[in-house]
Amino acid sequence: MDYNHHIFLSYSRKDTDIMQRIRDDLRAAGLIVWTDEGIEIGTTSWKQTIATSIRETGCLVVILSPDAATSRWVLEELDFASLQSKPIFPLIARGSENEAIPFGFAASQWLDIRDLSTYHVEIDKLIASINKKLNLKSTLLESDHSEKSETLINLIGIWDQTYNDEKSGLSGSGRYTFKASSEFEAVVYNPIMNVQEIQRGKWNLIDKELFLEGQTALANNPAMKLPFSTVVRIVEADTDRFVAIAKTSGYEISGTFIKFR
Repeated sequence: MDYNHHIFLSYSRKDTDIMQRIRDDLRAAGLIVWTDEGIEIGTTSWKQTIATSIRETGCLVVILSPDAATSRWVLEELDFASLQSKPIFPLIARGSENEAIPFGFAASQWLDIRDLSTYHVEIDKLIASINKKLNLKSTLLESDHSEKSETLINLIGIWDQTYNDEKSGLSGSGRYTFKASSEFEAVVYNPIMNVQEIQRGKWNLIDKELFLEGQTALANNPAMKLPFSTVVRIVEADTDRFVAIAKTSGYEISGTFIKFR
């Protein structure tokens, strides 16, 4: 597994409403979805973030419409995803096929969500195709010890985390709350900036990989929220303790989670 999120969602800002519906439906299915919401489009930092997020995605889902077909940024995202050999799943959401299908995709297979009466059928097809392509074996962890998961932990609850990476010199602690609704909240010490971060988002446990995706903000500037996603690989676990490795800012940091009593 060489991705930090399952899906990079490409869309025109004029299709934000339908994008948000698709995003929420994919997340409800346990998939980690990255979008550029909250980032100013066209800036240098935006371009760098887009490139990194496409490199780190499992696949790209593009929402097609007449506006998307003529969007410079959507077309560049498609080109870059193709360059990175990422699977691309097109959804035609608005407009005629002549208007909405961009150059180079006329021969591609796409799903049609223009008819609201068949929207959920088409989205279910998309979810099944992504799960098959990325070889995802299970959905959200059940509150009991489901046989679908190879770990022995019931993640739902409050966990205290400590980490110490000798190579980078980074060390710190945090507290994570994992909810049955697949949402999580965390307060984590950021040793690079010497400040606490507040994280909120969705979690998904697939086999021994914990996917976290959402928004993070510094405790001293909570209004400035940035999207983030990460994969935590569980290497050792029992009912109230697990050890995991996360890739963060180029470092592999090992941490220990102990369930709060």
